[in-house]
This record gives sequence, structure tokens and C-alpha cells, in this order.
Amino acid sequence: MTLERLQVFVNFSKKYTLVFSSYSLDENAQFFENLRVLIEETYENAKQRRVVLHPHSMGCLYALAFLKQRTISWKRKYIKSVIFSSCPFGGSVKSLKVEASGDNFGVFLRSPLSFRYVQRSMPSLTFMFPDARLWPASEPLIITPTKNYSTADYKSFFNDINYTVGYSMWKDTHSLVDGLEMPSGIDEIHCIHGSNLSTTDKIVYSPPNLFHNGFPDQVPLLVPGNGDGTVSIRSLEYCKYWPGTKYYVLPGAEHVHIMSDIRHINIVLKILGANITHG
Repeated sequence: MTLERLQVFVNFSKKYTLVFSSYSLDENAQFFENLRVLIEETYENAKQRRVVLHPHSMGCLYALAFLKQRTISWKRKYIKSVIFSSCPFGGSVKSLKVEASGDNFGVFLRSPLSFRYVQRSMPSLTFMFPDARLWPASEPLIITPTKNYSTADYKSFFNDINYTVGYSMWKDTHSLVDGLEMPSGIDEIHCIHGSNLSTTDKIVYSPPNLFHNGFPDQVPLLVPGNGDGTVSIRSLEYCKYWPGTKYYVLPGAEHVHIMSDIRHINIVLKILGANITHG
């Protein structure tokens, strides 16, 4: 949801203070300190009304990590509720595909492989690898003519794609936050995500031939499952198992575009108590 979209509602910006925060995986400590200051300043500027956090996508995991660091008394004082939107609580299979063979961001005239070198350098990619608690070792996620890989095979996966530094990156990032752990000390938790969109469930590589190389230097077949186009439903929906969480599913809402989906906007407005709907 954009700040501009919310401010078009009658009297909304007069009653509520809307602020945004950016984040960087490489600057966690400073980001969390900046976020703490932002929340406390917003609380004071809003005449000591408690803050509603509304993280989206990977920002949800940052919110979980931040809340884990704060004391119960701090959270009770400053945080009214948290609205998680499109949260990859247990990671995303798509991150494995990007790590192996790259992603072209929808630029169809460029091969995904041409972006792979840069994408592999991003720690946020391994940070988003599927969680073994949701994808067991018995379930192959990457299928090749000679070997299959599950969440139990990340070390051999990186060895076989000749990018061993990636395994070190995964070890450094995968335990930064437990995306499956319910945040404590929060009065209201809301969880919103899309569904019923084709989402990468498995990645299949074919043998090399005259037209393409073998694994990982080819554009693989992506076997679809249910999700929001980016994150699998089993990762998105994990929040529904948290006691007391208010859970909303928006069929057809895409991972990014959900933020401008009018159904999503109306849910957020209702949570905020704005008593405004927009159609």
C-alpha cells in the first residue's frame, strides 16, 4: 500500500500518522535502532497512540527479528498490532531457482543466467531459502537427471553449482530470525496473503543437449503449486497456526500487487479503525 493511496481517504491523514521504513540485511543493527526511534517518535507525535506495524514480504521477517529484541514492556507500551502481508514465514522455493540459474525480473529478452552472478552476491537470497520444518528432507525441491536436492542438501547443492561461498552465506543468514515463532507481547496480530496463483513448487532440470547446457546452466522447468506467485501457500499461511491471529486470504492477490489490492486496503483500514472503505 502506498502512502499516497491512503492519504486520498477523507480525513485519514489527519487522524493517523503514516511513516515508512526501509531495511538492509547488511545493516541490521542500525536498521533496528532506527526503527525503534521511528516507532517511539511516531508514538509521541500521535499523542501517545500506539503504533501499528505493517511489514510486507521479507520486511515481515525483519519485523519478527526486531520484535524478538524488544522487551515485553516496550512492546506493550508502543505496539498496538502487527499486520503481516505476504510474509514468507518459511522461505520461498523461488530463491533456490534464482541461486541456481538466476532470474531475469521479467525482462524476457535477457537470459536469467545473465543476472545470476549479481543475484548470488545478495545475502538476502540465502536468507529466503525454504525452511526444513515446512519442506522435509523427503521432498525434493530441485530435480536433475543425476541428483535431487531437498532442504537437507544445501551444502551439496552449493558444491554442485560451484558456489561454495553461498553455503557460508546460508549458514550466516538462515538463523537470523525464526520465521515460524509467534511474536510475544503483541495484542493483535493480523496476517494477509494471496492465493491460487501459479507459484514455483519444484525446479526440474533436463539433460544437456544441442540447445542448452546441463544443471545449473539452463533455464529450468518450474513445476507450479499454490501460492501468491512468489511464495508457496505453506509458507504464507503458517501464521494461521499462531493462537489468536486474525487470518485473511485474498484469492488471486499477487505477492507485490497485493499492497494496492482494494480488498487488502479495506482490511487494513478496518484494522486501523478508519471506518472508511474504498471501492
